[in-house]
Amino acid sequence: MLMSGDVRRGSICSTDEVSALIERLQYDLGEGPCFDALQSEDTVSSNDLERDSRWSTWGPAMVSRIGMRSVLSYRLATRHDAIGALNLYAADAGAFDHEDMFEGQVLAAHTSVVLAATLKEEQLHRALESRTVIGQATGRLIERFGLDADQAFAVMRRISQNHNIKLYAVAQHLVETGVLLDPWTAPKDEGDSHTAEA
Repeated sequence: MLMSGDVRRGSICSTDEVSALIERLQYDLGEGPCFDALQSEDTVSSNDLERDSRWSTWGPAMVSRIGMRSVLSYRLATRHDAIGALNLYAADAGAFDHEDMFEGQVLAAHTSVVLAATLKEEQLHRALESRTVIGQATGRLIERFGLDADQAFAVMRRISQNHNIKLYAVAQHLVETGVLLDPWTAPKDEGDSHTAEA
């Protein structure tokens, strides 16, 4: 399975080592049905990879190195975005018939729902964790420097911009080390940073 978008790019699961190798070959070669499925709303299939010219490098590698001849690739999507692809492989040419394709579409639909819910839960968890750390850092600045909440947040935002790092990273650094990066001076190079005790 290939994930797309901002979340991650790569297989999140495979049924066995051969499937994982097949997926890695697609990433390494930059071609294959997975990539095509992510760009298309249709199922991408091949009944004989030895004779299919769409993937000039990946197809022959599948046949000669792995012994797979047939593939079905389904786009996994929410209402608006592709979130991945579900890939099925077989060693024989012509291995998948119309019934197999239909059953694969049903499986892909169910997989899309579960994957979308999982990704949403992960995003909500990360957002909650980020807000918690930013809140802790804001509280520390309020306590140590007598700032109000808006002023403390503005200091962290200024540091984030001047140092070109994410606000969450500024807050996490402050919470974990008690050290506040200099809000006015960006480091001259990556190894040089100015700090203030907070």
